[in-house]
Amino acid sequence: MKKLIALTLFSTMGLAHAYDDAGTAGAGKAELEIATERVSNDHGNDIGWETAATLTYGLAESVDLSFSAPYLLNRVEGEETQQGLGDVALGLKWRFLEAVALHLAVAAEIAAP
Repeated sequence: MKKLIALTLFSTMGLAHAYDDAGTAGAGKAELEIATERVSNDHGNDIGWETAATLTYGLAESVDLSFSAPYLLNRVEGEETQQGLGDVALGLKWRFLEAVALHLAVAAEIAAP
């Protein structure tokens, strides 16, 4: 039963984003996150993979700077496989409120092909 719950939770998760939660890394701390997502159509002849690496560094206790680089692979039956680096992104997140039951942050990203 525990394995089924874990597999269900894993299958519903997507790639993480800065706005998934208001938490920050903390001053002088770094985090590396690597995530993979698989997509296919109903017929199984169109399959795509995205693997993204995101490096986050805490500029201050409530401010993070992040850099993300995804690698994409798309395979369609009867066509040549396409793969390569996706749009890289540079992000900034500021946690401006941290109360007992409420944490709020704003985040912005700029992406480049």
